[in-house]
Order: sequence, then structure tokens, then C-alpha cells
Amino acid sequence: MDTTQIYLHASLNRKEKALAKTERSYGRSPRYHPPNQLMAFLLSL
Repeated sequence: MDTTQIYLHASLNRKEKALAKTERSYGRSPRYHPPNQLMAFLLSL
């Protein structure tokens, strides 16, 4: 619990700077497509 306390008390200015460095996501994330080898293995089980 002690390690998360620093995030609760971080200044609003610091939070805004951190968010400004992230990329905004528009739309849905691409769907995961497993490799053929993995699918072959799973289907063989």
C-alpha cells in the first residue's frame, strides 16, 4: 500500500504532464491474432 500512496499525493500539474506524454487512442484496439504454430498446438490438445 505504501508504494501506491505517492500516486494519490502527486500534484495535478505532474499528472497533466504525464498524460500529455501519452498517445490518445481513437477507436478499438486491434484484435489479437495468434500465430499459426500456436493455433496448431492448441488444436492438437
